[in-house]
Order: sequence, then structure tokens, then C-alpha cells
Amino acid sequence: MMRPCPALLVVCSLLLPGLSASGAEGRDNEPPNAPAPEEGAGEVGIGEEAEVKDEPAFKRHVFFFTLASAASVNPEGFAVINTIGYRLNLFDSDSPLLGDTYASVALAPYATPAFARGGIEVKVKPLAVLELMARVDQVGYFGNFGNVQSFKTPTAEAGDDDRDAGEARGDNASRSGTMFTLQALAQAKVGPIAVRHFFKVISTDLDLPAGDTAYYDPSLDMLVPDGGLVINTDSDLLFVSEQGLTLGLRHTFISPQFDKADFLPGESTQDPNGPVHRLGPLIAYKFNTDKGTRFDEPTAFALVHWYLAHRYRAGQDSSALIPYVALGFAFSGHLF
Repeated sequence: MMRPCPALLVVCSLLLPGLSASGAEGRDNEPPNAPAPEEGAGEVGIGEEAEVKDEPAFKRHVFFFTLASAASVNPEGFAVINTIGYRLNLFDSDSPLLGDTYASVALAPYATPAFARGGIEVKVKPLAVLELMARVDQVGYFGNFGNVQSFKTPTAEAGDDDRDAGEARGDNASRSGTMFTLQALAQAKVGPIAVRHFFKVISTDLDLPAGDTAYYDPSLDMLVPDGGLVINTDSDLLFVSEQGLTLGLRHTFISPQFDKADFLPGESTQDPNGPVHRLGPLIAYKFNTDKGTRFDEPTAFALVHWYLAHRYRAGQDSSALIPYVALGFAFSGHLF
């Protein structure tokens, strides 16, 4: 059965602002939400004359967009995300810390075969090594592919077979609600080696039936608290080549934060759903760069993650040898 999946979480993190060494973000140099650039990003391209006159002019105001799609297996799914917004570049500076800084506001619709969401995203990047993001979305599930299924306790069984049985009984239903996301990104780059750490807090409040405290979230592939918090981190160690190739290793951590009140009276409050740990390689290839245009930095990417810990996918319902695999393509550009 096709299910929506965490594939676009991979896209979002791979396409966050890069680790520019030159600090020339405002010079039509590194579009918003781009992969970590090659060494020397912000300078002239390979084979060009390194002349000052060839440097693009600084742009204070930029209207931008990104478009990405991805598919995955274990779990299976497909998703598309589009971002369109305005960015204010903060400093016209060659400083590695100040050049790649901005504030932005954008609309960011996100769609899968089972649900769609859309809202407003605000980012502030006061330093090249730090980015802060806040986002609010309205979420709507279509009531297909076995979603949404909700439960009166986090200890309820919600594996693939359990949800298939629930769908056969008619336990799934269309739902809507509001999703809040806060994220911090810390990053650094020395030569071709880069490190990044994403810390994200998510809270989604759906119109579940009275008494239900948990539901299966297909984006996170786990039971999560309705109206509660989920903590998600991604840690990357990357090698970034001058030819557009990025190779790396990523660790993903996801932990739902259930309260005692989310459990049934008298049952254990030990949460069986988390934390989830995944680890594996990632690869991305940027085909070319055409700065300041409407089709810039087309990038293909792939990620293979093995489940180190998961309620169902680390040897319980399926073999831990079967990885989570995501493949996708993305590009970005300037509208004007």
C-alpha cells in the first residue's frame, strides 16, 4: 500500500541554506534552501577568470521559490513541496560569518497522496553558522491510505499490518488541524568538510474523536501525541566537492513526548514508540549553477538509512536489514 512518508523531511534538510565560505548570499550567489555549496561557493565558477568585475551585484531584496519531490520505501510514499517567498539579505559583506545572512518569509505548501498542508514559514539567519525557523500550517488528511487512525493510548499497536486491519474495519477518517514547527540549524565548514545539526520541535493538534490521545503520523512513521510535542534531530557529516557532489553520513533521531495523561488509567506510562534512530549515507549531486535565474541548481539526491531503533522496523515486524530509502530531485530560483 502506498503511504505518505518522511521522504520530504530529507528534502527539506538537504536543501536548507548552505555553508558558504565567501558570505555572498545576497549577490545572487546561493539561492535560499540550497544544498551545502562546494568549496569556494560565492566566487566565480570553475574555469572563469577570478576578476572582481565578474562578481554579481549584491541584492537586498529577493523573491524566490524552491520545488522538490521525493519518493521512498520502508515506508513507501511520495511527496512534493513548494516554497515561494521573500528574502531580505542583511549584509553586503565578504565576511564568512555575515555575508550569508538574511530574514525571509514564505508560503510552503506540502502535498502527498494522503494529506496536504500549507502555511507560513519565517526564517532568520543572523550568522552563516546559525539559522532559526518558525512555521505554522493548516493540515488536512483525505481519509485514504488508512489515515487518520487514532487511539486512546500510545501503547496501541500501529504497525503496517495493524493499520491495514484498522482500515479494513473503517477506523480511518479524514481529519484536519494545525501544525506548529520550530527549528534551529547549526553548521560549519572547513575546506571540503562540513557538519550540520538540525533540531526541530513539532506539535500537531487534530480534530480527533473525544478520548483519543495519539494518532499515526505518516510523515514521522510513528504514533505521536495529539497536541503534544515531537523532537526530531538530524546530524550530518559531509564531504562537499567542487564539482557539485556531496557525500555524507546522517543520523536521525525522532522522539514523541507523551504525557502521563495520554495513557489509559492504570497502565504503564513507558512509551514503546520512541525514540527512533536511523543512520546511513546520503548523496546529492548539483548538475549546474545558473545564479539569479528561475531554474537554478537542479539537484538529485538519495539517502539510505538503517533503523537502529524503531518499534516495528528494527527487526520486529520487518528485518532491520531492510533500509529506509529516499530518492528525489529539487531546484530553486529567483522570481525577480
